[in-house]
Amino acid sequence: MDFKKSRSGKKDAKPSEKTFSASPDYGTTIDASPGERPAARPGAAGGQGPRSIQETKAWQEGTGGLKRMWHNYVTMLGTQFKKMTRREQEELITRLSQIVTIGSAALITMLFYGFIPLFLKIFVLPGILLGAYWAGTNVVSPIMIARYEQYLNP
Repeated sequence: MDFKKSRSGKKDAKPSEKTFSASPDYGTTIDASPGERPAARPGAAGGQGPRSIQETKAWQEGTGGLKRMWHNYVTMLGTQFKKMTRREQEELITRLSQIVTIGSAALITMLFYGFIPLFLKIFVLPGILLGAYWAGTNVVSPIMIARYEQYLNP
């Protein structure tokens, strides 16, 4: 580093500790030549510590909390479902069946929507959605109610 001129323009300025140099030969050099291999990282063959992040204490505590939260959520859903009347339970199953069938129909329609001529798009899209609603209400819902009969209130 050339210290003959400082920032103030004075000649023969002394180097200060706060100066910075981007020169490649300033400070220590890094030896990248192949030599002895460094010690194995922790957890590797024969090393100390966990072998993966899933074995760490932080991971286990974090997933334990999430598992408890999910368990509490599922328990709460089951409790609320059991408190419903039979009619409310069937309405919920019917509503969920409609949502799943309409959503599936919408996704399938999106795959082929670009290939449908413009004139047909006007009639095909509402027809598919209405058909999915009908199928969810009259086909899927009775099957699901029959399948979950043992879990429904009398």
